[in-house]
Amino acid sequence: MTLINPNNITAIVATHEREFSLSKMINSFKYYYPDLKIIVADSSKQKSNKFKDKLITYIHMDSCLGISLQRNTALQEVKTPHFLLLDDDYIFTENTNLEMMILNLID
Repeated sequence: MTLINPNNITAIVATHEREFSLSKMINSFKYYYPDLKIIVADSSKQKSNKFKDKLITYIHMDSCLGISLQRNTALQEVKTPHFLLLDDDYIFTENTNLEMMILNLID
């Protein structure tokens, strides 16, 4: 069985006015999967300057557009073969196994 490289996965996240929650999520991703690419579609009133990282693509959007457009905009930026559609309150732990998640989807 071939394991899928987590470097071939991009996490996409839509958020609105939840910078603290988003920061916790990104920190957990960076701890357990430091090379994971992340695309954030943020419809908060103020653009955040907190998420400057070579692996994070931050897209600030108008607040009245809706979560579907946020997710679709983020999805258009994915360059990897796989993506994870996540909410801004997800936290990775020592039990998170992206390889098995992907393998279970394609088996």
